[in-house]
Amino acid sequence: MSAPNLTPELLRDNRIFLHEDPQEVEQPPQHVTYLRAVLLDFDCTISDQFNLKKDDDITNLDWEHAFRMRRAKKPECDAVRASLTKYRRTKHQARMVEDGGDRDSDWRQYYFEYFLEPLAKEVAVSEGDGRRTSRVKTYYDAFEWTTDKPWTLFEKDPEIRQSKKELPTPSPECVAYLPIYDLEEKGKVQKVDRWQWPSNPKQGMAMNFSRKVLEHLTRCGLQPSTAGVFGKSWQTELAKSDYQCFPWLIIEHREDVLRDRETRCYCRAANAADAALTLYQNLGEHALNKANDIHVPPVVAMTTAGKDIRVWIAYACNNGEDHRMVCVWKGDVTSAIGIIELEAILENLHTWVMRELRPMISGYIGQWLFRFPVLPQATTSSDPDEKALVRIESQESHTSEVSEKMEVSKSELRDLIQDEHDYLIWKLEKLVKKLAKPDGKKAETKTVEHPKSKPKPKPKSSSRRKRRSSTSSTDSY
Repeated sequence: MSAPNLTPELLRDNRIFLHEDPQEVEQPPQHVTYLRAVLLDFDCTISDQFNLKKDDDITNLDWEHAFRMRRAKKPECDAVRASLTKYRRTKHQARMVEDGGDRDSDWRQYYFEYFLEPLAKEVAVSEGDGRRTSRVKTYYDAFEWTTDKPWTLFEKDPEIRQSKKELPTPSPECVAYLPIYDLEEKGKVQKVDRWQWPSNPKQGMAMNFSRKVLEHLTRCGLQPSTAGVFGKSWQTELAKSDYQCFPWLIIEHREDVLRDRETRCYCRAANAADAALTLYQNLGEHALNKANDIHVPPVVAMTTAGKDIRVWIAYACNNGEDHRMVCVWKGDVTSAIGIIELEAILENLHTWVMRELRPMISGYIGQWLFRFPVLPQATTSSDPDEKALVRIESQESHTSEVSEKMEVSKSELRDLIQDEHDYLIWKLEKLVKKLAKPDGKKAETKTVEHPKSKPKPKPKSSSRRKRRSSTSSTDSY
């Protein structure tokens, strides 16, 4: 969506800082530096394995000789040849778009067809997958795409970005999200005939991304959806495109306008990244470690201007007061090396999201659930006062449960101390009787009862007492 009034100056007024040159940022936070290293890991790409620095190296290399030098076996040779064919086709198509008018609408279709769609298809369940691969894809690696979908949450609830003045509602051209599972709906997750995984998985992580949990926590203050789909009613009907939460990749393409096309594109991406960081700040509200804003995960953005492409990392700093978006990579898709690196960056990003970001988000959701447990019967009202009441009831219920457990523990401790006291008195009286016999004194005829014979309530935690009793039955005294 075009935002004609969105400028770098307006962004700076709202404490959103755009850095096209990474050198402008002296010392990014450690978790941002780590993500940059993850994204730019080009190890084991074809260019790395064969030491290719530019396109001429690919064209001029004697590949058969290179295979012999590596002692490559047939499967490796076939895989490399297939990749080279794919890169040449992708490069050729980019050249055709460039020579065919260089229209931004054509570039948009190009990037989707040759980079984004293949990534989504690679983790989609297929008939040829094995059981393990199909299960991992369904519950761990799958993600959702949307195009040109406004982030209406920021219109419905302006207080979420109340400190941001005059910023338009983000409407990124393409966004990748984590999926939401509807575990209450009977049926199957996938439509593939061979793999019909149940919609109610036995997975704790999937449970934290369920509609029931996220709806409940939204009523307690969490904001997982950029569309605000859980804001009105507990039983709201959701479209298939609504089962998405927590954006992790934002893509903006240059538009067919005459002035400042690239700058406008960067500003739109920064505006959307700022909104996404706001959601993550809300998510990490109950995090234990907030030093250097480490509890706010970074957001990755990608901008395109014809054949030129940039990858950015947006992150929070200064205790969340500032948001920065820094360019970490530039490439050209009319170059095979640029194509290889961009493909690797998207693969690295997906791996980081599914193996590191998603478990982190699940942990934060668990912290919200600890404070606001899901009650057996919850109110369906969206009234702010009643929402506050739900919070209080949730906290009181949780506090009562913890207090009850503490009272039980105190009672068990008292019983255990009384048992130990009675047992020691009993042993001491027996010892006194035995020591009194050698002096010829008549022992007292008073019967000393074993503590076990006393008609007292049996404590819940009686394993230690039973061990004591069994020991005393074989006592030498």
